[in-house]
Amino acid sequence: MYRSYRGPRGQTGCLIPILTVLCIFAALVLLFLYNNLAFTPEGTVLTLPFSGRDILIGARAPEPEPNLIIEQDTPPPETPAEQISETAEEPPNRDEFETRTEKSIFIPLEVLSDKNAFDELYSKLDKSRADTVILEVKAENGKLAFSSASALAVKAGAGSPDNTNLKNTLTKLIMDGYNVSAMVSCFRDDLAARKSQANAARTKNKVIWLDRGNITWLNPYNEGACDYILELIDEICALGFKEILLTNVCFPYYGKTNLLYYPDEEEGTDKQTAISGFISRIIDKSKEKQDLRVSIKHEFSPTNEDPAPGGQALSDLTASFYRIYAEIPRPEAGRGIDTNLIEEYFKAIGETDFSSRFVPILETTESDEPADVFDLIYTARTKGNGYLLFNENGKYPKGVLSSETD
Repeated sequence: MYRSYRGPRGQTGCLIPILTVLCIFAALVLLFLYNNLAFTPEGTVLTLPFSGRDILIGARAPEPEPNLIIEQDTPPPETPAEQISETAEEPPNRDEFETRTEKSIFIPLEVLSDKNAFDELYSKLDKSRADTVILEVKAENGKLAFSSASALAVKAGAGSPDNTNLKNTLTKLIMDGYNVSAMVSCFRDDLAARKSQANAARTKNKVIWLDRGNITWLNPYNEGACDYILELIDEICALGFKEILLTNVCFPYYGKTNLLYYPDEEEGTDKQTAISGFISRIIDKSKEKQDLRVSIKHEFSPTNEDPAPGGQALSDLTASFYRIYAEIPRPEAGRGIDTNLIEEYFKAIGETDFSSRFVPILETTESDEPADVFDLIYTARTKGNGYLLFNENGKYPKGVLSSETD
């Protein structure tokens, strides 16, 4: 008997499982990319699981490294008589430094966590004229110098195994007569922002954003990000610190910030309001602790046309914090630092006693000549109440931390 042709049989039954498997595979790929892909100014970064290694895809030629702190150009002298002499005035006898206060030395987390490196630096520090030591307890890479019970710190793997090393170091410094401050990088954080992307600064497509250093930032609009910093401050105080220096208390401000998207800003809350709200919580915390002094680093130049770049208004800082730290660059010619910029700070503040609260940050490199560093210190002392000698790796020029050159 004739039967009508009904087409090939049995293929539909195989097709459905295949499509299901492909859909599941595509979903897993999208989930992997969502958690491990980020846009940077240099290209797209893919973070490999388990190893944590970053692979740069579609790299472009790097942009010139900006001056991250100071946007002001130093105008050339008008006449030869105004040129800064290479044979600048010799600094005074270093014994005079004893009469100053806030002569600070920075010790980075990587040195603080390495006993041999710390002991080597401390052997030089013991002979220096410093009276204050600033310990980096939360670095910009997100790592902590202490063990934290914060849920986000645990999730990010940010903490140290225990607090023994930091407690011993703090006790030793205090017993030896130093003032000790804990430096905390607030919103620039390369661990917590990656592990809690809801609290990260992101693009409109909800992809985490990286600055020119390929570092992620927490979003100051997010309450969870602010809570995390406050939780860490509680733990730092519990370790015995009486003073904290906060850095990166602002929104991301260098790199391709035009890619960032903040729903709160779209709804009418500006960045300064968000940062001011965070500062208020910090100040309330310091009052709660009673004997806690909180200082802050100003991240911008007082000559910036925007009164609150990155949401950080200088007026908010001076009204709230114990001391204001700011990086002061060296002039393009000559030795010392740009004292004109310190004058700009005084003008911006308009307080006659502000010099007692202002601490210039003097950045050094390992290859600097000791005499040049002493000139930095001398010129800083003529305008302010001390200085913070800073080297991001803790490798100061030979002889600078000793009572005599080696």
